[in-house]
Amino acid sequence: MEKIKWRRDRRIFHHLVFRVLRVLARPVILWLTAFHAGSDRLVSAPGLIYCNHNCDIDAVLVGMGLRKHMYFVSSAHIIHKKWGPLIRLLFDPVLRFKGRADTSATLDILRRLRAGDNVCIFIEGERSYDGLTGAIPDSGAHLAKLAGVPLHTYRLRGGYFTHPRWSAGLRKGWMAGELAASYTPEQIKEISQEELQRMIERDLFVDAYADQERSPRAYRGKRLAEHLETALFICPVCGGMGTLHSAEDRLHCACGLGLRYTQYGYLESLDATKAPYATVRDWYCWQKEQVAGICALALANQQLAQPLAADEDQCFYIYNEGRQRELSLRCRLALYVDHLQLPDAAGGQESVPLDQVVSFSCHQQMQLGLILKDGRFYEILSPHPRSAVKYQLFFNCLKANPA
Repeated sequence: MEKIKWRRDRRIFHHLVFRVLRVLARPVILWLTAFHAGSDRLVSAPGLIYCNHNCDIDAVLVGMGLRKHMYFVSSAHIIHKKWGPLIRLLFDPVLRFKGRADTSATLDILRRLRAGDNVCIFIEGERSYDGLTGAIPDSGAHLAKLAGVPLHTYRLRGGYFTHPRWSAGLRKGWMAGELAASYTPEQIKEISQEELQRMIERDLFVDAYADQERSPRAYRGKRLAEHLETALFICPVCGGMGTLHSAEDRLHCACGLGLRYTQYGYLESLDATKAPYATVRDWYCWQKEQVAGICALALANQQLAQPLAADEDQCFYIYNEGRQRELSLRCRLALYVDHLQLPDAAGGQESVPLDQVVSFSCHQQMQLGLILKDGRFYEILSPHPRSAVKYQLFFNCLKANPA
């Protein structure tokens, strides 16, 4: 009985926090981002809310837009930030580890829905590097069918330019949120999981550069190009990897390439030559093709001694069985066609076969999550700018085409 009362009191507290903070946060968010919420709102609970994800403050924007208390599903790494305990106290998010199936998170979502609460999931799982809505896992449609509650799809626009994933700061510019669709439990039950999946993907798809081409808008801020090399890691002129460096609104390569990132999100050449790519989207698309080509060539030539990607002085944190993070050590991270080089317990180097790696996942700007089949979960941080997504792209390519 005491446990039931504690849960009820905690829910009341969270609902109160949501109402108070929604009022207090509104003027701050409008001052920072020029967000347009529209007139959409949820009229009842419980409901499952799926939203696309481009900005660290997306949860605040969805709350402002739909104006109804909801719990959010969050990556477990957030609780290890300095503000993590406060987030757990005020919002009690559903915690999940990226890159692996998490049954406990699914059960927690269902429990909260059955208790009468709304639950919001940023269903892509990761923020976009190129302004396109990312791949939406099939588990999204499966969960919607399993939940037996209304499903709402909420689409955010403008977030990619307001807070690019590779940037450390916000830029002030247009953002908008809209309720794309609502589906009743009866509608969800009548259609196949595959059809529901297609509807979710359609509702949440955004091409930030296509929106910008239709209605050009400026996104003003400082150091507009800073850390762009954490997303764009291959130079399209010389093909060098790790040769790009940013400062203020400029991006340079050791080969002489010089570009400016504008307030409209486009890349302009600093000299009379034409920029190889005018958008991060197109450059990133080309870059993925290059990764596939590099992997294919390395596999064909049995390039076992040369790493595909490597960085020195990386900070390895390992999660113990209690999901607490402990610093392991600082050393080199290197990905080869058939193995991964990691620190071992004795402070040396360990070679882990790639078939023992479950996944790489990216967090925020350049944090890297690594899960091994033996249960180890690493979070890898860097004291200097480096690309995390290159490891994810190379690993996914090798996984699809094993040696």
